[in-house]
Amino acid sequence: MSIISSQLLSEIVIEKHIYEPNVILENLQNNIVKALKQKNTDNKDGMDLCLCRIEKVSDGKADITFAGAKRALYYYSNETKSIAKLEANRFSIGGINYKKIRTFDNQQVILSKNDIIYLSSDGYVDQNNAERKRFGTYSFITILTILLKKK
Repeated sequence: MSIISSQLLSEIVIEKHIYEPNVILENLQNNIVKALKQKNTDNKDGMDLCLCRIEKVSDGKADITFAGAKRALYYYSNETKSIAKLEANRFSIGGINYKKIRTFDNQQVILSKNDIIYLSSDGYVDQNNAERKRFGTYSFITILTILLKKK
């Protein structure tokens, strides 16, 4: 999936000059379904993905435009000393629901110079420990918070 999506993302952004994160995800959705022939086979492969466009505004600030397929964007605000979240849409790229028309939402936030963006894959939060218990989003946020307090 990574190799296929990397190639498709290059085509969407570099060749087609599409820069809106939600439109990129919608194009990726359509192209993954075609590439994996999901309309004609039992292939149910899919992926969770988040991406953002970062545009410099002024005074060290950046305008972040985000869209996600089941993966949120987390960011640390140096001003409030807290972690906030931009929610993703609750569906994947490709996968079992490929027949449904998917539209993704863009979200925006203005971040300051010392703010931090965190994008992650589902592989991190889906890791199991020795007891087969999922690591989870709560643990992920807890670790980020601990690391940022040490900063």
